[in-house]
Amino acid sequence: MSVNATAPAGNTSTGTTSGSTTNRKWKGKGGHNNNRNPRILNTFKGTVKEMNGHVFQCYGEATEKNQFARTMEELNSYVGLNFKNNPNDIKKMMKLTKNITFEMPTDHDDLATKATIFIWQQDCITVSKSKKAYEDNKCALYSVIWNQCSEAMQAKVKSDDGYDEMYESSDSLELIKIIKGVAYKFESQKNIYLALDDAKCTFYAYHQGADESNSSYMSKFKNFIEVIEHYGGSIGEDQALINEELKSFSTPNDKETKTAKETAKQKMHAIAFLKRADKNRYSLLVTDLENNFTRGTDQYPTSITETYNLLVNYKKPENKERHSRAPRANGGDRNTSVQQDELAFVQQVQPNVPLEDVQCYNCQQMGHYATTCTSARVTRHQAAIQLLQHCTIEEATFEDEESDFDDDEDIHFSFNLTDAITLTQAHMIDPNWILLDSESTVSIFSNGKYLKNIRHCGTAKGLRIYSNGGSQDTHMIGDLPGFGTVWYNKGSLANILSLAAVRKICRVTMDTMTEAAIIVHKHNGDKMKFTESANGLYYYDVKSSSTKSSNYSFVNSVNENKSLYTRRQLKDADLAKRVYELVGRPAHATFIKMISENQLQNCPITVDDA
Repeated sequence: MSVNATAPAGNTSTGTTSGSTTNRKWKGKGGHNNNRNPRILNTFKGTVKEMNGHVFQCYGEATEKNQFARTMEELNSYVGLNFKNNPNDIKKMMKLTKNITFEMPTDHDDLATKATIFIWQQDCITVSKSKKAYEDNKCALYSVIWNQCSEAMQAKVKSDDGYDEMYESSDSLELIKIIKGVAYKFESQKNIYLALDDAKCTFYAYHQGADESNSSYMSKFKNFIEVIEHYGGSIGEDQALINEELKSFSTPNDKETKTAKETAKQKMHAIAFLKRADKNRYSLLVTDLENNFTRGTDQYPTSITETYNLLVNYKKPENKERHSRAPRANGGDRNTSVQQDELAFVQQVQPNVPLEDVQCYNCQQMGHYATTCTSARVTRHQAAIQLLQHCTIEEATFEDEESDFDDDEDIHFSFNLTDAITLTQAHMIDPNWILLDSESTVSIFSNGKYLKNIRHCGTAKGLRIYSNGGSQDTHMIGDLPGFGTVWYNKGSLANILSLAAVRKICRVTMDTMTEAAIIVHKHNGDKMKFTESANGLYYYDVKSSSTKSSNYSFVNSVNENKSLYTRRQLKDADLAKRVYELVGRPAHATFIKMISENQLQNCPITVDDA
């Protein structure tokens, strides 16, 4: 075996010439010395020439990102080229950061043949030689690593409690672990509680850089975890995670518990690795996984390797994000622009269309809009409804006189319609209709009498709805009983529910062989029938269906809900409500925490009652 670095391990201060760190005072203007910001040049290269200048330095010394991982890669190449006897065992040790075990062959039977005994003897000799070569290589590797450590790194290593024992045995594996801890800011000579807390804070604060490769990211991520585990800490061994894996076992044995513990740890590492991936590249991937999990499909990776393969093979979909915004007028406030965009019924308007590609709706000529057309106005009829088409002339303005909320910045919209729907002059679509639309990604109401608690959304980020006729903004929201919060704009065309949102609350079916209608199945067994109109819109007529306003609610009534519980359960629920009022009506999560943590003395209710 040829190993160039043979300096005594542990007691030599190597690199005193080539490893010194020099401070140079650079001359400023006029030739005078400028001492304000001296430039520090790091010239330490180590004494093993075949390592090509790759060294082990402390966290503050390193001038290269992920220096430890890069030096370990170079050390791995060095071992393969220079260690002649079984270098793969040492490379495996470096990769797994644990000792390699050598199992002796099983004893032969007393009645074994001479050939069998001979083969057994040769196997024993082979294993013994491999073990001896492994121990020799570990000692030789110790010298190589030590001579590539800077003076500051050597001082840190010598201050470790296990240094003397490591030095006596030339244990290169232990040396690697200590160097890794120093490189990743784990100070073993500090208070162990403080050191582990610092190491975990560093781990949780780490994220993949914008220009960092996935392989480099995975290497550094694993190193953080290995440092924490080497000093007795852990990531992902919480009892709650282990219990999650043991749910299917009534009385798990030791083997099942051990397997569950390892599985929980691997899954937690996989999630942590995914969560800290570069958001610019993989935010849509994380969002898709979250949405699939909400729908009942768990596609989260279960190991770091699975996550790595997921990141490497992921292709960001085109046109997935919508970033277009309406141009601001000169001098407009940058912070008041609407930042939440949605689609309603039709595709998003394409921004910044060249004027030469614009066709006038009035005269059918190219190069200008109908609002600036100088030709005589042409009356046309259209065989369909075009939603949210902006107009500057108040031809068909929707005014909700029953709403108590006034909006000074009312936007008017124009709609074209030929036949099939008989409406009043004020409303192009019946204000008592609730439309169910599969092309809308947002639910918005124009009739305020069906909503409760109409209010401002509370932020400058309102809602912008696009159509092929333009865009519409609103900052108002309201509560639709049994459905949740919807957007409100009295200038909107109709009361629109997004099919994507409705199907998350109720089962939705459609059988065109029976009738042209969409059926929404409420939890109490009732059905809401959205009938197809002559113009192809699926609507639910609240006014004609029932005089009770609760008929458009997507949940059961209070009495219907009460019928599902016993008298004792209802009594406990009433008591919980009384306690909730006495403690000042906190947030529901806070109230649950107060009960579960026994913050309320002599509390007569349980978490189930709340």
